[in-house]
Amino acid sequence: MKICIYLFLMVLLFTNCHSKSPTTLKSSEIEQKEERIKVLSKQVKIYSEILDAEYSLFNVNGFESSFSFGVGASSWHYKIAIEVEKKDVDKWLKGMYEAENPNAKDSVWINDMLSNLDSARKQKWERIIKTSTPKRFTMSATNGRSKVAIIYFDEGIIFQRIIQD
Repeated sequence: MKICIYLFLMVLLFTNCHSKSPTTLKSSEIEQKEERIKVLSKQVKIYSEILDAEYSLFNVNGFESSFSFGVGASSWHYKIAIEVEKKDVDKWLKGMYEAENPNAKDSVWINDMLSNLDSARKQKWERIIKTSTPKRFTMSATNGRSKVAIIYFDEGIIFQRIIQD
């Protein structure tokens, strides 16, 4: 009987060890805007309607499995660009405070996220970056999670980087 219980517990603990769930989701692989928004909405908290979205999401545990039981790392790194109604931008800043101006490190992760897009989609976001002045917001690391947002208020554009270690 003890062996059966032991085996049962081992199966539960290592259920996801051999998961084939993808660890990355990239909007560059999804043509339709509505589908990109739908996929992103399943992965992040949504504070208002999203008009357009691009992203590069990494989750060490994968994205398809809804059941995760076991010992191991739970880390992820999300890079997101969204367009929302201008009146809704503040809703996306819950728990964040205005920080120093955007810096070179911010442009690295933003450019990395946009690098795989086709030229028309990439140009939409780059045009805003080149012609407008953003503000930078951050959330202090709590429980291993940190968040940075680069906000273009006049355009309703939000770039977010969320890291969970």
